[in-house]
Amino acid sequence: MFHAAGRKIYQRGPEDYVALQPTTAEQAGLRDKEVDVFHFVPIRARVESGDGEPKTPLAAPEPGKLAAAYWGRTQDRVGTGQPEPDGRPDCCVRTLGVEPDRPIKNIVLTGPKEGRWEYVETGRWWRLAYERKGRQLDGWFQFYASGEHQIEIVYEDGSRQSARFQVPNAAGADYRPN
Repeated sequence: MFHAAGRKIYQRGPEDYVALQPTTAEQAGLRDKEVDVFHFVPIRARVESGDGEPKTPLAAPEPGKLAAAYWGRTQDRVGTGQPEPDGRPDCCVRTLGVEPDRPIKNIVLTGPKEGRWEYVETGRWWRLAYERKGRQLDGWFQFYASGEHQIEIVYEDGSRQSARFQVPNAAGADYRPN
C-alpha cells in the first residue's frame, strides 16, 4: 500500500520505521535510511490457451454451410460493451466454412435469454471480437447464459451464413486454480 501511495520505508532508529514520501524523508534527514522492503524482478511470461475444457469435435461442413462449436473459455479478447479486453476470460466459438475471400460486414451472435453480441458497435448490444484464418473464424464473447447459441456471419454483399452451437454453464468459472 505504501508503494501505491508513493511512499518508501525509512528507518528512524532501532526497531523504528516510517513510510514517507521521498521529499518528506529528505526534509527529515532520512534520505540515506531507506530500507529495501521489496523490489521488482523482470520476468518473461507466456499465456497458453489450455483451459482444460473439452472441445467439441468439429468436422468441416458441406460447401456453403457453416459448422460451429463452443471452444472453451480462457482468453480475454473483448469487453462486454467495448471491443477492448476487460480482464475476464471470454467464451470462444470456433466456426468452420467461412467464405475466405468475402469481406465480413458484421458478426451477430444470439443466445438464450435474449442474449445478443455484435462485432459492429450498435450502442445496444454486447461486443464480439473475432479472428479469421482462411475458412476458420474464432469469435470471443462474454458468457451470459448456457444453452443453444447461433452465430451469423453477414458479408458485405448482404449474404449470410449461420450455425448453431451449445455453450455449457460457465457461471462462476471465470478463474480456476491450476
